[in-house]
Amino acid sequence: MSADLTQGVVNNIQIVLYALTIVLGSVGNSLVIWMIAVRMKPTATNVCLLNLAVADLIFSISRILSLIYLSLNQWQFGVPLCQLNGLLKYANMFCSVFLLVVISLDRAVCIWCPIQAKNLRTVPLARVINVGVWVAAVVLSLPYSISRTVALKDNNTTKCTMETVESKSMRTCLYLVRFLFGFLLPFLVIACCYVLAACGLRRSRLNRKVRIIRVLVMLVSAFFLCWAPYHMLLLVKMVQKESEWVKFGLPVATGLSYFNSCVNPILYFFMGLERKKNFKRSISGALRRALEDDSIAAVTEGQETAKEGAQLKHRNVENVNEKL
Repeated sequence: MSADLTQGVVNNIQIVLYALTIVLGSVGNSLVIWMIAVRMKPTATNVCLLNLAVADLIFSISRILSLIYLSLNQWQFGVPLCQLNGLLKYANMFCSVFLLVVISLDRAVCIWCPIQAKNLRTVPLARVINVGVWVAAVVLSLPYSISRTVALKDNNTTKCTMETVESKSMRTCLYLVRFLFGFLLPFLVIACCYVLAACGLRRSRLNRKVRIIRVLVMLVSAFFLCWAPYHMLLLVKMVQKESEWVKFGLPVATGLSYFNSCVNPILYFFMGLERKKNFKRSISGALRRALEDDSIAAVTEGQETAKEGAQLKHRNVENVNEKL
């Protein structure tokens, strides 16, 4: 297969992924935002899921510029929009993974410290934490935005690119920060949280399948599958820029990472379907069922378990005293 033909196939795959991201991401995330904001009771988890949907919606709409850029093979929107496009891309990446970290920590706390969790898991505190997540995501994204510019390439086309960063150490730093804070470190924290959550469920009476945990595990898995190829190929690019894997694989991996912004509403829908009703269930009903926060019930059960444990301990002490 010739290089030109391969490049044409890669471009077509990118266009399809970008178009799906724009259409499905805009519609799906708008529906999720409406469902959480209008139809559901505010909870700490739903505040995070709402912000996740807002980040994905903004990103999905902004991919219109990327789709036009890819179709024309030329950037025609100037330097400010070039930098804004980069800012939105990386802010979405950092914001999404940071929110998944916050939700994962919340799950672990709910299971291991149910009584304390009831007092800590307030909607105002969740909103403050989410503001902090947005600020951190934007701050980490600024270097990737500022370093972008519109450059004239050899074939007389204008490109929105970061390739003009001349310092090798600066490029390496940007790659490593993106990989460590946007992928590796968050997933280590998330993995630890769900291992702790699983152990907590097994050692306690909280053996009921908490639906929201299954949904969140699927969200984390989708994020990993969509973003892992992108980060891996960027690491390859850092050491071997002219690799064929980078040349043809990175554009597809980029499109796949974009596609993650429209995956979450699809997961909410299918995980909210009841097996018996299947597709007869309404879209809004399926979304509502998937997004319902079971943590309140889990906290209640945890409180009952703790109370029963305290009562049992008290009875044992009384029995010992009677024997003495």
